[in-house]
Amino acid sequence: MAESSVEAEMWRTVAMLELRRGPTLQALAGYRMQVRRQVQASMCKVSAVKRRGLRGIEEEMANIELQNGEELKCAVHAVFRKAVAEPAHGETCAKIALALRHRYPQFPPEPESEKPLSFTRVLLTVTQAEFESLPCTLEASADDVAKFPDSEALQAEVERRRHVMLSCVSFIGHLFLEHLLPLKVLKQVVQDLVGLTQGRPSPPEGHRIDCVVELLMLVGPSLERRPSSGALLIEIESRLRDLTFLGLCSGELCFAIRNLAWHHFG
Repeated sequence: MAESSVEAEMWRTVAMLELRRGPTLQALAGYRMQVRRQVQASMCKVSAVKRRGLRGIEEEMANIELQNGEELKCAVHAVFRKAVAEPAHGETCAKIALALRHRYPQFPPEPESEKPLSFTRVLLTVTQAEFESLPCTLEASADDVAKFPDSEALQAEVERRRHVMLSCVSFIGHLFLEHLLPLKVLKQVVQDLVGLTQGRPSPPEGHRIDCVVELLMLVGPSLERRPSSGALLIEIESRLRDLTFLGLCSGELCFAIRNLAWHHFG
């Protein structure tokens, strides 16, 4: 069986140990688990960032020796999932991601015929995977009902999923504000959530509208300052106003949308 690119990188990293293929891969698997534990340990300290200082965590993350793109992907996943699990630290996690980009802008290509693996490419891959893993609907399925027969437990699970979705979209906004994600990613996220272009899908569920409102509240001021994004800002807010007329938003959500429109358009 041919070695994968990851296995090949593992072989190169511990070639000096002169181990056979099996022990070599086992040694590298152990090393990657060590990297994973180090990253997780650093991210666990984010909650105490006010006491330690953000720079300390950034330096700790930068001192973790990543050998290849797969290990960088592991680190980025850890940062992303911390932000989703604890949305109050979304901005901090975005700054840690920025520090990782400065420390590891790119890795050599695997194999050499391919392009170098950049941090931006890894982040885009992780962001897409995390966003696409979100549920299409919050409607409880038959499997959900079977798994959570108690109505309160079922409602708690639905609410948990809603918070995960809000946290994920919010973190994408924080990454955009740190100039780690381009405007086109932001537009695609909104398109997937509520539709912007011609041939719009059926009206979105309320939680999807809620995600877009949350995102716009976060990145709206930045979009206003960018001449190139003015059209997108108008398009998003126009779509949100249209959705309020369809009766798809709660009273609180309609109020938030009206406030956004007043703030940006007077």
